[in-house]
Amino acid sequence: MAAEGDGTGPLGKHPLAALGGRRDTYRLPKSARQAALRAALAARHAAGKLLVVDGLTLPAAKTKHMVECLAGLGFAEAPSVLVVLRDADETIMRAARNLPRVKVLRAVGLNVYDVLGHAEIVFTRPALEQVASRLGAGEVAAS
Repeated sequence: MAAEGDGTGPLGKHPLAALGGRRDTYRLPKSARQAALRAALAARHAAGKLLVVDGLTLPAAKTKHMVECLAGLGFAEAPSVLVVLRDADETIMRAARNLPRVKVLRAVGLNVYDVLGHAEIVFTRPALEQVASRLGAGEVAAS
């Protein structure tokens, strides 16, 4: 007869072992995640590393067009660029996917890791408005 906790029974050393083990994950509260994203965006804005454009369109889904667009925005020599769109734009996503220093995200997927992991951030105005409403910041003064 196996004693509880000796590891020889069907449940192993812990009663949840039969269900896949302990649940050792911790999810940060939503308010803390939102506060962190607000702080990260505010830091990028204060450093002058956040640019808001009215819209972003490319004539074709070509990497060359994306490089020209970023150069026109002044990011030709930027180490990394994060482009945030309100809705998925297949043309922009396909044009940027071959550029290792450029990442395109939808506004709903914006997170602290990506904000802090890129040197420059480009928002479209609708994307910034969506993020502002999500974070409860109200009206955002765009630079």
